[in-house]
Amino acid sequence: WGESTRAVLSLPEACDPVRNCGARRLTNIAEPLVTVCIATYNQAAYIEACVLSALAQAGDLEVEILVGDDNSSDDTPEILDRLERRYPDRLQRVPRPHNVGGTRNYQELVARARGKFIAHLDGDDAWLPGKLRAQVDFMHAHPECPAVYTNAIAVDAGGRVLGPFTDTH
Repeated sequence: WGESTRAVLSLPEACDPVRNCGARRLTNIAEPLVTVCIATYNQAAYIEACVLSALAQAGDLEVEILVGDDNSSDDTPEILDRLERRYPDRLQRVPRPHNVGGTRNYQELVARARGKFIAHLDGDDAWLPGKLRAQVDFMHAHPECPAVYTNAIAVDAGGRVLGPFTDTH
């Protein structure tokens, strides 16, 4: 995680997300332990639940949440603006003036992340309670481990559980 993740993603020299998108930096969290990077594009039906699930993870963790909105044309920007106003100390929307694609959107979020650990969450996904705490605890207990991941529970558009992600896809 951290520097090693940035190296693996091979961020281009010209990738300066602060200059490129003009979004503000969160300054009230002195040094976040975890930066949650959420990449989204036209996910109005899911983005609020996604962001709220990340916010619910914070608890006693210092967490900053960066949401890269890849120039969505649906209601995603309005939903994110509303959430950012409601949670200005934790959430930062990083709007794109034009569509840059999922990979670059995520790379630029990672480049602006300040946390010791970086957690990835897609805009159409949500985390179960305790997920982030369990991963942070594992990383602290196993500093030799460069990364962790979990399986997921796949659900359909109506919220019906389909089963473990690896068993359904």
